[in-house]
Amino acid sequence: MKKYIVTGASSGIGKECTRMLLNQGNQVIMVARTKPSFSNIRKNKESIFIDCDFSIPGSGELLIDYLGNNNLLPINGLIHCAGIAPLLKISENLPDKVKRGYEVNLFSFMEIMNALEMGGGLEQLASIVVMSSVVSVRGSNRQSLYAGTKAALEETVRYYSGKLSSYGIRVNAIVSGAVQTEMLQKLEEESLGLEKRMKNYYPLGVIGVNEICNLIGFFLSEKSYLFNGKSIPVDSGYLL
Repeated sequence: MKKYIVTGASSGIGKECTRMLLNQGNQVIMVARTKPSFSNIRKNKESIFIDCDFSIPGSGELLIDYLGNNNLLPINGLIHCAGIAPLLKISENLPDKVKRGYEVNLFSFMEIMNALEMGGGLEQLASIVVMSSVVSVRGSNRQSLYAGTKAALEETVRYYSGKLSSYGIRVNAIVSGAVQTEMLQKLEEESLGLEKRMKNYYPLGVIGVNEICNLIGFFLSEKSYLFNGKSIPVDSGYLL
């Protein structure tokens, strides 16, 4: 049995990845602000839920300290899905909103990785997978803050991949287009006509959450041992 941390485990990609890992017989440390509920779990698997708000500075480090103090380290992998995607005009990018965006989308990952490295919290050959977004490559209306945090996140992935490669630890990012999750539904509610525009943005269709989970499963497996420091686009035609 392998042990994984999944952040943002209460919804969307994080929740479905948690379901996938549990059904495979792994132990999953679920990290989110609200506890996820599951159906269609084949068997009762061992799981742990930790309430964590990444908008609070230092919460990532406190999370890893807690895991270490409770003998829940080292881990075989991390799936970092936690994030926020506020729709803001340039003039609306006020300091408090910018700070919160970077705390949740970038600094939390850095805190987690620094604490794991310093505390020996990663098994040799562990795999870390981080969710990024195509807006880091091609901007989108009212998403300048989100795009900036994701671009910085991808650079951070490259940094850690080089730093940890001598231990056989891999760090990669999935640069995803729109995925059919609760976050997308909320964006469609807040942006008039977005659902119709999505058909033009994504000629191959909005990406299914299972497609992303399957790719994450590949990156967690030994089959992807030659991938490190990569930002892999899954764009459904968005970047063409």
